[in-house]
Amino acid sequence: MALTKERGVEPKDVQTDQIEMHPTYDPFDAHTLVRYTVSNQIAITLRDVSKREGLITALFKAGLNTLSSIDFRTSKLREYRDQARVMAVRAAKDKAELLARELGMKVGKPLNIIEQGSPVYYGYGGRYNRWSMAQQNQQNVAANAGGADTDDEGTVALGQIGINASVQVMFELVDGGS
Repeated sequence: MALTKERGVEPKDVQTDQIEMHPTYDPFDAHTLVRYTVSNQIAITLRDVSKREGLITALFKAGLNTLSSIDFRTSKLREYRDQARVMAVRAAKDKAELLARELGMKVGKPLNIIEQGSPVYYGYGGRYNRWSMAQQNQQNVAANAGGADTDDEGTVALGQIGINASVQVMFELVDGGS
């Protein structure tokens, strides 16, 4: 814990994740306690990823013997998720227009929009007139939420974080005038 503070990690970004304690008994005498094995797992949020190699090296030198996982996330999740949503809606509209053209129709107003995995409903309701039909489109889009640090020679690669959005859009179909 002191080492993380020395390395500039804020105390709020260091949290005990799990503590385990297991007794070990003599294999020849089940009533004789030999030792306790204690494991203390901590979660560290490192906001400056350029410090990752130095911190990991220092932790191992200080006695760390297991590194369970490294999980990269972005602090701009909302911004990137919103970008992915916009891209998904645009892709759904493009797909609807392509399919409607093949039917000699045009895409009218959106009748509803549903974000997959979300209970939120957006839209105009289910009103159709007798000559319009609905076209459904679903598009999964990933927005780039940060690139790899290609100049880094370290052992922990940053890679990229994928942010997905999936929407279902139902459009009114209108006469294409053919």
